[in-house]
Amino acid sequence: CSARGTCKLGCGGGAVRRGAYAFDLETRRLTDETGGLVARFSDGAVAPRPLPDAALRRASVASPGTFECVSVVDGEIIEEIHKPSNDGAFFVLPSQLNGAEYPSHTFIVSAVEQYKHDHTGGPRGQLAVHPAAAQFLLDNAACDHRPGGINSVDVFLERVKSHLRSVTTAAYDLHVKNGYLAVPDCPPTLQPHVLQGIRASLHTMRCLCMQDVPACGLAPSLMAASKAVHRVSIVYASAIPVQAYLNRDCSERSFQEEVGRLVIVGQYLGALRAALGAAQLRAARVRVFLMPLGGGVFNNRAEVIADAMSSAVELLATDGMDVRKHLDVRLLTFRGKPTERTRMEGLLRRGSSRELQEHPPPEGLLRRGSSKELREHTPPERALEPAALAPAVAAGPAREAVAAAAEPTETAEDGDSQETVPGIPESSCTFRPDGGLQKR
Repeated sequence: CSARGTCKLGCGGGAVRRGAYAFDLETRRLTDETGGLVARFSDGAVAPRPLPDAALRRASVASPGTFECVSVVDGEIIEEIHKPSNDGAFFVLPSQLNGAEYPSHTFIVSAVEQYKHDHTGGPRGQLAVHPAAAQFLLDNAACDHRPGGINSVDVFLERVKSHLRSVTTAAYDLHVKNGYLAVPDCPPTLQPHVLQGIRASLHTMRCLCMQDVPACGLAPSLMAASKAVHRVSIVYASAIPVQAYLNRDCSERSFQEEVGRLVIVGQYLGALRAALGAAQLRAARVRVFLMPLGGGVFNNRAEVIADAMSSAVELLATDGMDVRKHLDVRLLTFRGKPTERTRMEGLLRRGSSRELQEHPPPEGLLRRGSSKELREHTPPERALEPAALAPAVAAGPAREAVAAAAEPTETAEDGDSQETVPGIPESSCTFRPDGGLQKR
């Protein structure tokens, strides 16, 4: 892997777009062969300090405004990225935990051109923007032959294992293989310790983001180049496969599902913090398109995905951030599957309006109701009873004006700033003198 590379992408009729990229570790800028800016890459922690344990244990407890700040729209990811009205928007794409999009934990993709064979939202979203962004990630993603590459859970997993060593002599091999998180069967007596370690370490998970990348990739047909001239930001987020892929033979579904819920909370939280930072810098409301993380072949139930989304919004609210004021959050469901939109709308609106009037929760808090299915499959170590919100953790998105509680470090020529969690390197990787990428 290298700080420099080339990319090519066929765009129909025999035409092929070719180019080169260079990445500057100091400024975090990805540029093309002319020196023009392709994007700014960031991989900072999703929160500056540990998240309230009580808030992570329970089903989301939210005010009516929390539900109203997320709308559900159906559409097609490339079309949405290319709409001029979405200039400056953030798009949260399902990917792997290394930022790449591999079809399985045993198959490593090496060229952005290969994404054309995968018709799911994540690869199509990456094809919608400048191909150098995707190729840089593919060239530097952590995988079997590049263990020190980009990895959103490197520090997180080390912290979880450190927590386990402090409370028990038993070992548990939570690990990543080619961007997929392996969650082996875990003895019931050890599960509470693993989940506690995950909750205590969740803030160290990284948010992988390409900011301000040109929406100049391929058209929805993948047979022509986009004519769009605006820029968007791409967040590469992931869930875990529940009893699927490398977790297929594991019997503890409820445990896997709870680990998965916490991972999704962290991924959505990081994405929304990044967008809030952009909103503060621009002094304008920012549009954010979330995609359902972990649905489909990853087997995460819609209830779990909706709960994680709501929990992320509520965690930001407890930090004093007005998500509805600063962000226009839209959950993008697939237009070809109308039942998905109906399902997610129902889950996100559950517990509001009429239900709130008929069954007001204690202390004025709105508890999102849980379905019969959710009650029957309650994961371990999770309290569903409403409770007062835990004290807010200090501060905000990874930007100076929004996160006054942390001292930002200037990382880019334009004054862009990003805070880091104490003890966590700014990047999971650094470049060797010969241009190679190595883990810090």
